[in-house]
Amino acid sequence: MEDPRELAKRMSRLEAEYAERLRRSVEGVGNPAVRAVMLAVAQDSVKHSMLYDTIAELLGGRGPLLDDAQAERLLREIEEHIRVEEAMMDSARSLASSARVEGAKLVAESILEDEERHHEMLRAIREMIIKRETLTEDEIWEMTWRYAMWHGAPGG
Repeated sequence: MEDPRELAKRMSRLEAEYAERLRRSVEGVGNPAVRAVMLAVAQDSVKHSMLYDTIAELLGGRGPLLDDAQAERLLREIEEHIRVEEAMMDSARSLASSARVEGAKLVAESILEDEERHHEMLRAIREMIIKRETLTEDEIWEMTWRYAMWHGAPGG
């Protein structure tokens, strides 16, 4: 069985390579829905690469994630962003339900799904900050896999 830290490093590299491949694949593509969805998936792969790097750091024994000042500042920012995400979800929901063009509906639904995941992740992080707990390895894996569109598989 592969060492979890090495697996995280390998997956980070794979996601970064995949993101670049996806970005190149849509060069010159005129269809805005296809181009946007492919670029969004590429951006998700960049995000996944960063998250895998974070997992590798945590598995390497890094210290607490936040000091008190950082926690207070981030808690204020997260609270505001949770409110903003709620408005974003309402807008995306409205666009998804009223769109008459299938491509527009697909993109709006994708945005809504992302916003809902972001909202849940921010709420979970807020609760951890409020409790003043540090993120454990198990919590990082749980957040990574629970909210990943394709659960970390290449392609998402």
